[in-house]
Amino acid sequence: MAAEKTALHVFVSYAPEDEEMQKKLLEHLSLFKRQGLISLAPGHALNVSQGQADLDASDIILLLVSPAYIASDYCYEIEMPRALERHTAGVARVIPILLSPCDWQETPFGKLFALPRHFQPITEWSSREAAYADVAKNIKRVITELRRISEAETTADTPFMELGPSPFSMYIAYAWADERMEQEIEAHLQMLPRRAPLAIWRSDMISPGKEWQSEIDSHLQDARIILLLVSQHSMQDEALFQIETRGAMQGHEAGTARVIPILLSACNWQQAPFAKLLALPKPAKPITSWNTSEAAYVDIVKNIGTVITELQKQGLSGATTMTATPLNELTLNDPLNIYISYAWADEFLEQRLEAHLQTLQQRTVMTIWHTGMISAGRDWRQEIDSHLQNAHIILLLASQNYFMDKVAYGIEIRGAMRRYEAGAARVIPIILSPCNWQQAPFAKLLVLPKGGTSVVEWAIPEAVIADIVKNIYTVVEELRAQRLLKAQALLTFDSASQIPQAEKEKALKAIEQQLETSFEARVTSAVKRATQINSENKRNTAIATIALICLLILLFELTIHSWLPFPRLTDSLYGASIQALVDIIIALFISGLLYARARVWCWVGGIVFLVLLVMQIVAGFAASNYQ
Repeated sequence: MAAEKTALHVFVSYAPEDEEMQKKLLEHLSLFKRQGLISLAPGHALNVSQGQADLDASDIILLLVSPAYIASDYCYEIEMPRALERHTAGVARVIPILLSPCDWQETPFGKLFALPRHFQPITEWSSREAAYADVAKNIKRVITELRRISEAETTADTPFMELGPSPFSMYIAYAWADERMEQEIEAHLQMLPRRAPLAIWRSDMISPGKEWQSEIDSHLQDARIILLLVSQHSMQDEALFQIETRGAMQGHEAGTARVIPILLSACNWQQAPFAKLLALPKPAKPITSWNTSEAAYVDIVKNIGTVITELQKQGLSGATTMTATPLNELTLNDPLNIYISYAWADEFLEQRLEAHLQTLQQRTVMTIWHTGMISAGRDWRQEIDSHLQNAHIILLLASQNYFMDKVAYGIEIRGAMRRYEAGAARVIPIILSPCNWQQAPFAKLLVLPKGGTSVVEWAIPEAVIADIVKNIYTVVEELRAQRLLKAQALLTFDSASQIPQAEKEKALKAIEQQLETSFEARVTSAVKRATQINSENKRNTAIATIALICLLILLFELTIHSWLPFPRLTDSLYGASIQALVDIIIALFISGLLYARARVWCWVGGIVFLVLLVMQIVAGFAASNYQ
């Protein structure tokens, strides 16, 4: 190619039958000649030696393809092979230009990107002038590209510094019949915040004369996000779109790219290889089915922006995974995972419920997840299974829409009930609107709102949602109580008496350190204080009991010694025994009154000593009468 900034030499190879179309093309290229960008050398069918000399000196070789060109022995067997040799050697760019329909894809130059755009021959355009203009425009692209390469080679030794972040590469695959909608999406993508330059590439950006298959493969490998624009046209496209789809899915399986299907119009895309990926616009509703296409484009761009942010923060990692913690193994540091299963048609009510649930997050460590949080291009079935497996509380938002939703009622509810039957999660059905929920698999569970009256049937739905959240909070508190009980058991080691004392103390120290750093440290401190207070109360109760017994016995003694008119009981052994029995009875009845746990034994003992006292008194009177 030219090493200096001079005019590029253009050679035109054509069949004599196509001379009129060749002249028309040269008219459209004449402006480039006047600007000094190119020099034209049309093929010389009669002067073979001059034609070959011009061809060998050319930088750009135009092959005007038609049935006559393929049938020409000179063009097809002499000029075309020589042109491809120069193309393969990298000294010239060969550009096929389709004049009329023919089986050009099976030729040696079939791998090259041809003009006009969309590989539509000039004779099939409604306006041939527009076709020639399109060819000239794309040839101008090649001229600019080759001149830029030439300038880069001239200044190859000049040092330079790359400024700013590297571009975030995005590949858009679409059928050419959907070009208008692709342009709309690309225009809306310009509204994304420029945290990093967005480098968008499409198959129509292949430079004419390049090997289109290798160009597609190369850009697919470099892309971090691949948008598949799905429509009836693209599903029927056996050429570019199908090749792009296969390459995109290979990148998805390898984890090097995020593939995002975008549904342009209704078609049978559910059988495609990308059907397992979450499509846009949500919820897999084609753009043409929306009331306003603008809202659909905004939804698409918003979700693509979320994906870009996610990839910038986390890289192209697999689906987020969490370690499942059974309900009976929850520790203080584990968050409670709440899974909300709902139909897309009930999104508004789900959002109201989620807004109320945010108050719970201020009181305890918990996470809320639902299918609306699946990032575009993720394997939606894998994401659902993963989060169901890790959920501790599963809310089923039942409605007629829910029972008609294949994902919610067909997949999520089965996973939820399996978790419930295994005792690994609490399942709470919430009736949003009137429906035949009594026949559902969760009919045996207690539903909310209480009584089975749906949310929309209440006079003030916001009030009943608040009541629902209050009941959910009760379940959350119950699970937290399980944690506290476990923490208390570990703290006191009542259930670990078989562990050696040294190991107990070591484990206790480790647990206390964990509790001090946990989100429930304040609650744990309250438990400790309550334990200390309980010990102090027991000590104070014992002191009060002893003091009360001593006081009553003292009063009894004073009564006997000072106030009674008959002789003191202590003057004889008989009297002393009676006095001792009375003192014991007083002590037992007071102790039983103040200690509930020992009340029965104290009072039974008091009754026994009371019987002994009565027997002692009767025996004394009998002995006195006998004397």
